[in-house]
Amino acid sequence: MEKKKVICVGEALIDRIRNKSNQGFTDFLGGAPANVACALRKLKIDSIFIGRLGTDDYGKKFITQFNELGVNLDFLQVDDNSSTRVVNVDRDQFGDRFFSGFEESSHSCFADEVLRKKLIEKQILNLEASFLESKYLVAGTILLSSPISAETIFFILEQAKKFEVKIVIDLNWREVFWDHSSFSSEISKAERINLIKKFLNHANVLKLAREEATLFFEDEIPLLISQQLSNKPDVIITDGEK
Repeated sequence: MEKKKVICVGEALIDRIRNKSNQGFTDFLGGAPANVACALRKLKIDSIFIGRLGTDDYGKKFITQFNELGVNLDFLQVDDNSSTRVVNVDRDQFGDRFFSGFEESSHSCFADEVLRKKLIEKQILNLEASFLESKYLVAGTILLSSPISAETIFFILEQAKKFEVKIVIDLNWREVFWDHSSFSSEISKAERINLIKKFLNHANVLKLAREEATLFFEDEIPLLISQQLSNKPDVIITDGEK
């Protein structure tokens, strides 16, 4: 069987981006894994999204978008007791965007923080069938900021490797997700970095920004970064507008 599908695991969230005067904003459906799942479908590549959404209007908008594009949602978790995350993206004095925190929620946590391993285990046969047809699994590191979702994503990676699915990781370091989490706000920056580097050892392909390369590996040369990781992954470094 030829493997053609791509599984995307992680967050689907709202990017609330302020305009250049910081007086108004526009909401965009976002989250790197969700973006990848949608972009793949636009390229006529079958994709599967594994994540967790609230039952709020934002969650419903995501489901509508996924369905319109034909993203497989067999493993999507929907939660009445947590909210879909809304990220505030503000502008500095130069008009550049930066993450400033999250919209307040009436719930104690965001849906992406409580992706449940038990619910994935209940669908293990279906998941294994999907792995048989999948060439890549794409993930980021934001789910690691909660031990609940971290346990789940590590479990999914281990299952994927049994079926020789290649692991693509977008480092996507967003410290604000850790600083504002009830699960990880007390974890030191060094502990956060060590947990993420452990996760990166699963990668067959690693994408990271230049500043992430410097922070996590004290290097900007892809080959030397690759040599620091167990799987010696292919490494891609981006550099903003350059």
